[in-house]
Amino acid sequence: MNKKIFPKDYHLMFRVKNRASFLVSEFLLSGPLSIGDALIVNRGKFWVFYLYNTKEARKKIKKTASKLFLKKINFQKYFLDFKKHKKIFPKISNKYLQKSPQINLKEFKELVENLKDFWKLYGFTEYVFIDSISDKFENKIFKENLKK
Repeated sequence: MNKKIFPKDYHLMFRVKNRASFLVSEFLLSGPLSIGDALIVNRGKFWVFYLYNTKEARKKIKKTASKLFLKKINFQKYFLDFKKHKKIFPKISNKYLQKSPQINLKEFKELVENLKDFWKLYGFTEYVFIDSISDKFENKIFKENLKK
């Protein structure tokens, strides 16, 4: 069954002047934001990211955010994974952001996996996840997790 989509059913998340690469688009579409049935379009000079704005999509996002930010053990694992990937990035950027970096296929595959993992973790920091459980801001665990 083909599902018809309409502009009114989507919520603009962000717009970037110029275009992002297909790789970045793929990372975002396969990460946590995919829970909201994300859609990316190129509109003139802009790369535009939308989320499906239905009650069902918002409910999925809220459920995911609650499991992550309101459960101490889940957040601790997430936080440690994020810290690990954060340490990898300076090494990656120093090596591959040179003027003419040399990279072999094995290194490229490793780089893509690291970037994909990082974007997957980073996706949970987007406002749609935090805002979806804003009614829990007074929750002690949530407050502690947000400080981290």
